[in-house]
Amino acid sequence: MNRTGFGSEGKMMGQFEEAVAWVKGLQKFGIKPGLERMKWAMDKLDHPEQRLKFVHIAGTNGKGSTVQYISHVLQEAGYRIGTFTSPAMGDINTHVRSNGEPMGMDDFVMLVDRLKPLVDEASKSEWGTLTEFEVLTLLAILYFAAMDYPDFVIWETGLGGRLDSTNVVTPLVSVITNIGHDHIHILGDSLEQIAAEKAGIIKHGFPVVTTETSAIPLHVIAETAKDRRSRLYQFEKDFFLTRKLELSEGEKEVFDFHGPFRSYEGLTISILGEHQVKNAGLSVMVLEILRQYYAVYFEEQDLAKGLEAAKWPGRFEIVHKNPYLILDGAHNIEGMKALLVTLRERFPNQMFKVFYAALHDKDIIGMIRELAPICKEVTLTDIDHPRAATSANLEMWFRDANPELVVRRIPSFEEAFDSWYRLDDTSEILLATGSLYFISDIRNALGKAQASPSDL
Repeated sequence: MNRTGFGSEGKMMGQFEEAVAWVKGLQKFGIKPGLERMKWAMDKLDHPEQRLKFVHIAGTNGKGSTVQYISHVLQEAGYRIGTFTSPAMGDINTHVRSNGEPMGMDDFVMLVDRLKPLVDEASKSEWGTLTEFEVLTLLAILYFAAMDYPDFVIWETGLGGRLDSTNVVTPLVSVITNIGHDHIHILGDSLEQIAAEKAGIIKHGFPVVTTETSAIPLHVIAETAKDRRSRLYQFEKDFFLTRKLELSEGEKEVFDFHGPFRSYEGLTISILGEHQVKNAGLSVMVLEILRQYYAVYFEEQDLAKGLEAAKWPGRFEIVHKNPYLILDGAHNIEGMKALLVTLRERFPNQMFKVFYAALHDKDIIGMIRELAPICKEVTLTDIDHPRAATSANLEMWFRDANPELVVRRIPSFEEAFDSWYRLDDTSEILLATGSLYFISDIRNALGKAQASPSDL
C-alpha cells in the first residue's frame, strides 16, 4: 500500500534510494555501544516501545534461526508478528518485517523523514549523532508501534546485549542462544565477559531461556537471572531434545522435545544441522513460556507446521542440486565448526569448491584453519564492506593453513563469482561461506544469474 501519495513508482524508488543513502551514511559514525542516545530518543518519541510486546533474543550464533522458528509458529496460530533481524538479506528495509514481508519502501521513507530532525538534534547535543544501527532500531520500533501494530515483536540484538541499541525494550521473555568468541574487540576477550554482555538483556522478573551449557558462561547467565529474580530455563536441565537421526533424511531434521510443561514427538524442521535442532528446541521452550505465562494460544499442529515452514537464508541454504550449491554465513569459530559438522554428516568424505570472504574483525585465521582441510579449491574476493578483509590477506592465511591447496584470488566480486559459479560438473559441491554480508551479495548475484530473488 502506498501511504505517502508518491506520484509514480519511479519517484518512490528515487526517494527510497535517497533515504537508504542517508541511513547508510551514518556508518561513518561507527559502532558506539551504549544506551544513552537510545534512551534519549525514546524520551523524545514518547516511548513507542512501551506499546509493544517483545521476545528479545541474544547470542553468538542462532539468533536469526530462532527468530524464524518462533515467528512462524505464532503466525501459523493466527498472530500478527513483527521481526527485527540483522544483517539484512536484501535491501535495508528487510531488517524489519511484518508476517515475513519487508517494511514497505514508502513507510521506510516516511520514517526516515520523521527521524532526520531527531538525528540532527542529537548531533548538536551532548549525546552525539545516532549510529546507523541505532536509527534502524528506531525505525523498527516506530514502524511496529505506529504503523503495523503486531501482536508480538521477535527482536534480535545486533551486537552483544547489555549496551546494544535493541536493549531499550522490556520483553516478555529473554532468550540467549549460546556464548562464543565473536566481537571480542567490543564485548571482551573471555567467555565470561561476553556472557555478561549477552546476559544484559535479562530484565527483572521476566523469564529467560538459554541453550548455553558451558560452565563459565552458564554461571554468568544463571547469576544474572538470580540477581534479577528472573526464572531461568536451561537446556539439558529444564528442557531436553532427542535428535532422530534415523528419520532426518534429505533436507529435514526430526526431533522430540521434553519440557517442564509438555512434550512433543516427531517435530520437523527444514534448516539442517544439529545446532538447528537446538535452536528449534529453544524456540519451543520460548513458545511454551508464552503459553504458560501470557496465555498465548497455539495448537500442536500450529507448532509442527510453523517449525517445518521456517526458513532462514544463508544458514546451510541449499540453492541448487546436481551440483550442490550451499550458502552458509558462518562468521566465527563456533559457526564454522557447526557448519563443518553438518557438511560431514550430509556429505561424508567429500571435498568442496569454496568461495570465501570475511570481515577483518573476526577470527579469520581460526576459521580458515577449520575450513581448509575440506577445501578442494578456494576462490577469494574482496567485498564492499568497510570492515572487509582483503583477498590478499585471505590468500596468505589459506596458504599458511594448507600450502598444497589450490587458491585463486580475484579481487572483483563479479569476476570471482563467475569463476566459482560453474554448474556444468555435477560431481562438484560448491560452498560459499565466511560472512553473512558476503552471502547476501551472493544471493543477489544468484538472483541475477539464474532466477528472480524470490526463487532463492
